[in-house]
Amino acid sequence: MEKDKYFTLVKEIVNKIDPIGLLKQGAPSDEYEEEIQRIAAKFRICNSTEDIQKLVYNIFKENFGQETAGDISLYLDIAQQLSHLLKSRKRGQSDFY
Repeated sequence: MEKDKYFTLVKEIVNKIDPIGLLKQGAPSDEYEEEIQRIAAKFRICNSTEDIQKLVYNIFKENFGQETAGDISLYLDIAQQLSHLLKSRKRGQSDFY
């Protein structure tokens, strides 16, 4: 259940930010499903916002290629929100963005 909860939260964040703009171009809402699954499974072991940013960027780069993934800076908002999510969870809060 916890895994599903993280998946849902990560999906909300990634889809809201839409780092490479596919959803804005009309792609289906499950366009980033594979990336979200990988992020949800791994981001909790990251030690910093920068580590999360690198993780998310590398997943997008592997799946979409360097040119489409763009610059790592496109993934900072996602990393910051995921980092905040982890900190909130540790404090027992549910508000994360």
